[in-house]
Amino acid sequence: MLLPQHGMKQFGALAGSDIVRLTGLQMAINNPEVKAIWFARGGYGSSRLLDRVDFAGLTALPKWFIGFSDITVFHQVLQSLEICSLHAPMVTQLAQDAKGFEATLSLLAGKLQTLIWETSSQSSLKTEGLLIGGNLSLLAHLCGSKYGLKPKEQSKILFLEEVGEKLYHIDRMLIQLKHAGQFEQVTAIVLGDFSDIINEANFPGTLLELVAYHSGLPVVDGLQSGHCLPNMPLGFGIHYELTVEHHQASLRNSTINL
Repeated sequence: MLLPQHGMKQFGALAGSDIVRLTGLQMAINNPEVKAIWFARGGYGSSRLLDRVDFAGLTALPKWFIGFSDITVFHQVLQSLEICSLHAPMVTQLAQDAKGFEATLSLLAGKLQTLIWETSSQSSLKTEGLLIGGNLSLLAHLCGSKYGLKPKEQSKILFLEEVGEKLYHIDRMLIQLKHAGQFEQVTAIVLGDFSDIINEANFPGTLLELVAYHSGLPVVDGLQSGHCLPNMPLGFGIHYELTVEHHQASLRNSTINL
């Protein structure tokens, strides 16, 4: 395990200046001995590096990027390169999330995953596709840039999670995704944890209703993934089958490889 030299640095709320963090990330990308980059924490700052990171080496020597929340921006870059990544707990969370940690190690070992949970969705559903997505705020943030979601001809299952947002802000971000065409080729949406959502001024509709209204797609809620414990890992860019029957949902992946 290699700990970048900037790992304990601080620049305001950031783990070092942009150039310090960029240098550490680039060294990890370029080092052939590094098989995975497991981010220590999220917060904010990843998108400040996007236009300066050289991801070219990953095409010849792909490696796992592991993390969630702000790390969504890196998941999106890897999607454009057709490289799989793991939406999973950060290093600083592992001591409090044994279940998420063990499940992440299982995915890294190439084992198949089956997640089963109770959902408030009333529809029966069976669909499949590559799993994509991440934090809703970050996906909206990337809209209109070359790093935004780019669903192509292959069908996708879109995963979304969020924390600490007002419901009408979520409504606005969903509209932004819709106007950017980012629900195209998506067959269904899976909602992970939406923690501490604030409904100011009695904004109409539930979260599930808003997502279904703006996307026009089947929506399945209740998956324990995101800003929650346990934070169950998901393989982005990996093929999954999604089934819903009698308020029980299951998400099963196929073979995992970079």
